[in-house]
Amino acid sequence: MSIESKVLAKKYAVAFLNIFSDQLKMSDCQALEKVAKYLDDHIDLFFLLRAPFIDKKKQQQAFEKLGEHYKLPAVIQKVADLLRSDNRFYLMPDVLEAVVKEYWTRNNIMRFSVVSSQELSSDDLSSIEKFLALKTNKKIIIDYKIDDSLIAGLRLQSATLLWEHSIQEQLQTIKKKILRQELIDGH
Repeated sequence: MSIESKVLAKKYAVAFLNIFSDQLKMSDCQALEKVAKYLDDHIDLFFLLRAPFIDKKKQQQAFEKLGEHYKLPAVIQKVADLLRSDNRFYLMPDVLEAVVKEYWTRNNIMRFSVVSSQELSSDDLSSIEKFLALKTNKKIIIDYKIDDSLIAGLRLQSATLLWEHSIQEQLQTIKKKILRQELIDGH
């Protein structure tokens, strides 16, 4: 998607939130993310939802069904209708993503991917969440997964921050130091 389209999508998202932000919850934003990903992953369906030869009423009903399936807040239909009437429904996935990002910004929320080499307990995850909240001064959403390739460690990553402590990370640091030294020594 072009930069102009991203900017336009953000304008729709900001306008939407200026009116309806009090009607959204964090769980709604998580549903919006899922629908945006679904539309990106199912480009053929998305094409039909915006094709000019498909009756607009049928397109609206199809999007409403998608909204019901993902439990989208009813107010999201208003932005879908506006995009459809402006012949800009192609912006829908980007508008949904922009709504989520703007909602998080306005509500001081940050998402982190937490990757560990072994399963963490709920107490461990709670401690990590508290650590991240303390370091960032934000509410934290954690996406947790186990990665066997991470050698005995932990990686905490957001769109802008990274904390990593693992044997793999330490080995990479040592390797860089050795390579740097070899370059200096001429080996």
